[in-house]
Amino acid sequence: MKAETMTLFLVNLASIMESADEKLVPAVYKELGAALHTDPTGLGTLTLYRSIVQTSCYPLAVYLALRYNRAHVIALGAFLWATATFLVAISSTFFQVAVSRGLNGVGLAIVIPAIQSFVADSTDVNNRGTAFGWLYLTGKLGSITGGFFAVLLASTSFMGITGWRIAFLVVGIIIVAQGVSGLFPGSALSFAPMWLELLGFSHEKTAFLWTILVVGASFGGLFGGRMGDILAKRLPNSGRIILSQISSASAVPLAAVLLLVPPDDPSSAFMHGLVLFIMGFFTS
Repeated sequence: MKAETMTLFLVNLASIMESADEKLVPAVYKELGAALHTDPTGLGTLTLYRSIVQTSCYPLAVYLALRYNRAHVIALGAFLWATATFLVAISSTFFQVAVSRGLNGVGLAIVIPAIQSFVADSTDVNNRGTAFGWLYLTGKLGSITGGFFAVLLASTSFMGITGWRIAFLVVGIIIVAQGVSGLFPGSALSFAPMWLELLGFSHEKTAFLWTILVVGASFGGLFGGRMGDILAKRLPNSGRIILSQISSASAVPLAAVLLLVPPDDPSSAFMHGLVLFIMGFFTS
């Protein structure tokens, strides 16, 4: 296997671990809120803090990606990621978790430009969309693993350690072992697991429905990457832009369907799953 191919393979593995790590907090919102004695508003501020730190660190990330070996930059981001994940697992106050999530934002900011620029430089105009589609697909595999794993563990405990802490510890260990990670997450549906649980869905059904959403997004990302390549050949200056605008425009009406059409009843799991799959596919 060529060195460049191996590196692309490792970058895709990176996206799996990053996405798995990113889905841990949304998957255990309910249990995390109970442990920290905070409400959904407080939980939402954790994402806000991380996003503010992440945005502030992007200039540093650009500088590092331009001046240094991007593999080393990704490794640095992985170290910060793993540290932040471990810190969340051992945190006992809201402030400690907020600081840990801020550190996670630093890692995100450092890694994302390095990963995406590497993929762009390693491909040409004829297969770049497909390469990013695969990157998106592998990232969503991480979302499936992390979200499903965390939701199932959330209500359990082992040797006196609560399940949500175990989820962070395990993912932190894997990140350290792998040494790389990367993909910026969407936040619009970060409350979906808690929302489903508040509707009355069990942890098992919530994990399954969350997985359906991410599976739809996985195939949507791969399909969108391929369609982007096709449209780029026919419309070089606007093909990919048109496709991305269609995808973005579909988010609001599909979200309205998700919130308004299926009944707020755990017996409607099939309808919720169908809408979540369609939403994941078209918005990715």
